[in-house]
Amino acid sequence: MKRTLAHNNQLHALLGSLRISKDQKMELVNAFSNNRTQSSSELNDDECIKLINHLNGMKLHMNTPQVRVNSYADDPADKLRKKCLSVVHDLGWETVSGKIDWERLNFWLEKFGYLHKKLNDYTYEELPRLITQLENVLKSNYERN
Repeated sequence: MKRTLAHNNQLHALLGSLRISKDQKMELVNAFSNNRTQSSSELNDDECIKLINHLNGMKLHMNTPQVRVNSYADDPADKLRKKCLSVVHDLGWETVSGKIDWERLNFWLEKFGYLHKKLNDYTYEELPRLITQLENVLKSNYERN
């Protein structure tokens, strides 16, 4: 049975409050669907409820020092990705609400990025060159105006 709208809303509220990344979400969905899917929209109601219960458990333990909810917090590549996002903001690649236009960014990166892959797929070693490439696009935009 497909999951309900209420379960969908609860699931995504928990994912957001726990700051679960897209990659982490895909891994969780994959695990709770027994490797059937990585998309939360394809979870059935029972799988969704189990994942919600798991996330609620994580939330309860969030204040416990030995529990790490977001493994990206210690990832040195995360700082470099944030630098990329800063340049993207300067480029104006944002939605009407002022948030990063991820669809536009990842489309650009897959088409013009030097390794032709999405931002989160770049490694720590690859990100400095991507930052330089984005900064050059920004510089080029300033020179045109």
